[in-house]
Amino acid sequence: MRPEVRLLTLTEPGGVGKTRLGLQVAADLLGDFSDGACFVSLGSIDDPGLLVPTIARALGLKEAGERLLIERLKAHLRDERLLLFLDNFEQVASAAPLVLELLSASSELKVLVSTRTVLRLSGEHEYEVPPLELPDPERLPDVVALSEYLALDLFVQRARAVKPDFALTEENAPVVAGICARLDGLPLAIELAAARIKLLSPPALLARLDRRLQLLRGGAQDLPDRQKTLRNTLDWSYDLLEEQDRLLFRRLSVFAGGCTLEAVESCKRSASTPWIG
Repeated sequence: MRPEVRLLTLTEPGGVGKTRLGLQVAADLLGDFSDGACFVSLGSIDDPGLLVPTIARALGLKEAGERLLIERLKAHLRDERLLLFLDNFEQVASAAPLVLELLSASSELKVLVSTRTVLRLSGEHEYEVPPLELPDPERLPDVVALSEYLALDLFVQRARAVKPDFALTEENAPVVAGICARLDGLPLAIELAAARIKLLSPPALLARLDRRLQLLRGGAQDLPDRQKTLRNTLDWSYDLLEEQDRLLFRRLSVFAGGCTLEAVESCKRSASTPWIG
């Protein structure tokens, strides 16, 4: 984070790796903060009123009345040179103004946030987390060069966790590249797909990706429920939307393989008027 950046928001859909990136950023910057970094997971709450108590607990402060607690929290942070990482902020999006309160209380505090959308706060800097880089399907390099792409490297790592002898070869590398491309380079989807290598060969796995919502399930038991299947991840994001936005996405579902901006705008206008029929 540049010196002038005090609030950095990592955005993009679920499964793209915002939490993983945020933790890596916090680890890399740890030496810049004399009071360290504090990770606050918000994935298990959906009440904005719980934001302050959750942060306070992560910092070791005892609970009290909400206004009293936030004053104690601001007093605690006043002289702290700390990086505060708030993960899954979309769960408590309406509590965003409290982040500004904390930043105003401490000139040395910096806040890193992972969320589905920006907080819309003054001084906020957004970084859209990209999917993992993929090779050009029309000009695939040799297996050595392919193995250096992060998407394929992640697939191989996770495949070896369930099938230790799995390796990228001249024969299967183009297929693995195809799998990663069909999954848009999304880390969560790639991890779930790679876990199927114990039962399915790469060609068989690729052939079944037309039904990936049924196929990509069975994430690790210690993961949140929303990350155990690709469908859960999509459902979780969808359920956070306002009803009008849900209607917009239902109408956009008629397009296969993308659509134009004009089509999106037309659907958005019509979303305010329910279809008759």
